[in-house]
Amino acid sequence: MTETTQRYSLWSRIFLAGPFTFICAFMVMIGSSAYIPQGNAQLDNIAIPLVLFPAVWAVLFFYSSLSQRLGRVFFVQCALFFSHAALVVFQLNSVAS
Repeated sequence: MTETTQRYSLWSRIFLAGPFTFICAFMVMIGSSAYIPQGNAQLDNIAIPLVLFPAVWAVLFFYSSLSQRLGRVFFVQCALFFSHAALVVFQLNSVAS
């Protein structure tokens, strides 16, 4: 690999493991309130994603840091982000109507 390719790969990995992982984990936390049941106190669908946020972030961080295929990492994180964003939009639309 050339120096330019290595530098591009390094910055891509830093972006995927840093802010993109945080944004994706945050969206997973927000979207998971749509499919986690409410529970007796009607609070479980809010509390459980908050507790699981560090675990989701850690899994995505280590996956993006240790994977050899950055394209696959980008695809997986985009799929998670957009699927949970769709859940949020669907949930907000169902509340509004």
